[in-house]
Amino acid sequence: MASILQKYERLSGQKINFGKSDIVFSPNTCELERRGICVMLEVKLKDKSGKYLGMPMYIGRNKREIFGFISDKIKSKLQSWSNNELSKGGKLKLVGTSTQTTPNFWMSLFLIPDSICDEVERKMNAFLWGNAAGRGVKWIIWKKMCVPKGFGGLGLKELKRFNMAMLARQSWRLRTEVNTLVSAIMNARYYPQTEVIDAELGNNHSYVWRGIFASLEILKIGAHRRIGNGESTLVWRDQWLPDISSLI
Repeated sequence: MASILQKYERLSGQKINFGKSDIVFSPNTCELERRGICVMLEVKLKDKSGKYLGMPMYIGRNKREIFGFISDKIKSKLQSWSNNELSKGGKLKLVGTSTQTTPNFWMSLFLIPDSICDEVERKMNAFLWGNAAGRGVKWIIWKKMCVPKGFGGLGLKELKRFNMAMLARQSWRLRTEVNTLVSAIMNARYYPQTEVIDAELGNNHSYVWRGIFASLEILKIGAHRRIGNGESTLVWRDQWLPDISSLI
């Protein structure tokens, strides 16, 4: 392990600061081996509940417990604003520009549980229609408020769909930026014999890949193949004929 890290330093030119580094072990690693590796590398042992760059380091079975901090973060924002006397327009602006952008960072990588999305939307809806006492009549359902303004809605985001759109963006980057390091790693791990759009979920997959795999259906519906010499195009399977929107 030490030699691999040294090789990484030589090839990348990046020096690892072991004093600021932590290490996480799988449950199959015995206690004696854990201590020996920590002493050899001079790093600290870290449990799986920590975060790195704001992202959870380990995704267990209880997804709600792991991603519950998103709902708590938005709840604290809404509570701090509820003490101010804001108009409906002011509340709508705050929800659209600040509150709904809060989970973007995590939604761009993870598939957020539906229960978390529903809980956050209920809190935002209650804030929009609530009064100083915290009560109010909800005159419009949330789904209608998420309709674009040009079609009669208020232009808010439906978090579940927005989450899928963010993950589909990552899928598209894996499809088009094949020379990047993350694309090479995902290719070798999950779809070594095919392209990402034709990949399968597989066994023993990560939660990151599960989210990306869930968004592949969007690419299959919306992506069309550009014909070059035609050698890699499967006429009866690939979408290569132009649709109506591309002719306008």
